[in-house]
Amino acid sequence: MRRTLLSLTLAAAALGCAALAQDMDGAGTDHYYAELSNQCPDKNLQYLSPRELRDGLDDWSGGLSPDAQSKLKQAETAQCSTASAGVGCVNRADIAAADQQGRTRDLAGAICADFLRCRSPGDCDYAR
Repeated sequence: MRRTLLSLTLAAAALGCAALAQDMDGAGTDHYYAELSNQCPDKNLQYLSPRELRDGLDDWSGGLSPDAQSKLKQAETAQCSTASAGVGCVNRADIAAADQQGRTRDLAGAICADFLRCRSPGDCDYAR
């Protein structure tokens, strides 16, 4: 009984880790990370936590036109409608919507400006 429970626990943990690792996969996010690498390669901003990235995305989207903001909200609603979707899903939806609107360069530039550097995953300094 204990072995079965332990096996199930380990399997669930492995699935959770796989889901986390895949949290930012996709063509839109590939373009975003490539642009971060082009604009601010020494900052290591690929290590931003989902919450830190959300802060940067919120700052960036606040400067967009109402129409562009509406497109982001539509993407968030369409892709992240369940309560369990979480901030990673919303980040991914915004990055993909920015890519579809041809705004990846602008987005990456804003993220580069919002953060000084990351030393490791989740250990990042805001520029403000």
